[in-house]
Amino acid sequence: MLIANEMHWIKKKTVLLIVMLATAPGIRAGLIDGNAGSQNKTMHTFAVSVGPAWITSKVYTPKNSYSWRTGFEVTGEYNCVFSGGTGFGITYTSNITSYPNAGDLKQYYVGPSLVYAGFLGSHWHAKVDVGIGYANCSDELSSEGGVGLKSGLSIEYLPCRNVGIGLEMISVSSYLGNRSDFAPRNTNERNGIARIGLTLGLRVHL
Repeated sequence: MLIANEMHWIKKKTVLLIVMLATAPGIRAGLIDGNAGSQNKTMHTFAVSVGPAWITSKVYTPKNSYSWRTGFEVTGEYNCVFSGGTGFGITYTSNITSYPNAGDLKQYYVGPSLVYAGFLGSHWHAKVDVGIGYANCSDELSSEGGVGLKSGLSIEYLPCRNVGIGLEMISVSSYLGNRSDFAPRNTNERNGIARIGLTLGLRVHL
């Protein structure tokens, strides 16, 4: 089972990244004096999140084609944010989505990212990030790797100084290069996959 997806998803991804970067100044604008001390040092954050994800691109199997199939997402990341609010990070995210009569489609992405984050009040923290890295898609028949693009937007509540619970909307897209064996030959599609997810998890700040 290989993936075929229309090329216009790349354009949609670019628009999403522009919108997310445009919201970054708003995060810093929401800083209040009560958290000024927290912004004067480098913050190291470790996070683990789980939740549902939806494959938005078209998936061809030997018997059918599908889109907007629900799967399960697990994400782990490390971020280093400096006093100005900008920083860097590395993200690993894994997804499993099942298809009728075709088994499980497994995906993972790993790569570095640019991060922009800040406090919104005394107990709230927000973050946007964009990254590019390695993406892999596999099933019982094949395994393919390629370039992946990842973006995320999260909001977090901190009941105490160093621990928080965060909700994140993520988008992961990959370009795998080859045509699907099961895709119609008269389509102008490329082999790739795109998904969005909504994950909830624990954040530890040091």
